[in-house]
Amino acid sequence: MFLLFVNAFADKERPNEKYKAFSPNKKYFAVLTPSSSFGVEGTCKVYASKDSLQKKLLWKTNWFARTVFLSNDGKHIIRFGKWASDISGRSDLALAFYNKEKLLKEYKVSELVKDSTKLQRTVSHYKWELTIENDVKSYSTDFKKYTLTTVDNQTYTFEISSGKVINSKPKKNPTK
Repeated sequence: MFLLFVNAFADKERPNEKYKAFSPNKKYFAVLTPSSSFGVEGTCKVYASKDSLQKKLLWKTNWFARTVFLSNDGKHIIRFGKWASDISGRSDLALAFYNKEKLLKEYKVSELVKDSTKLQRTVSHYKWELTIENDVKSYSTDFKKYTLTTVDNQTYTFEISSGKVINSKPKKNPTK
């Protein structure tokens, strides 16, 4: 009998693709269009929509992101950074908050992950977040706050309209 054990360390960044992201109330959507296969060059256009046929351009930016969360007012957007690869310096953009095209606040991975030994490494990048979900669980009931948890179990709650951290605490480990 012959057994072959192979570690699956190879990974590859998938090319950028155009996509739509909707606000939780579905009244607004963003169309993100990359200018290149990789990176952050491109556009983000935010529209108000009464139905699938009627749309009105509200504002646009000159950047692309693979993950964005659009607020229920159509004015605020959370932009997540690209494929994180600077594991030693952790200088990669984690997330940024905007009021229309104006940057309000941005966070580097080094500002959010306290214990860098918990970063989940691959051959080409690392994962710094446990939760990035564009669903109701990540938003407060009034959709004015957004919560995420990092790989070292730090939980952050951000005010969407300013980007400020309004609550930060270690997440309790349910196995203890």
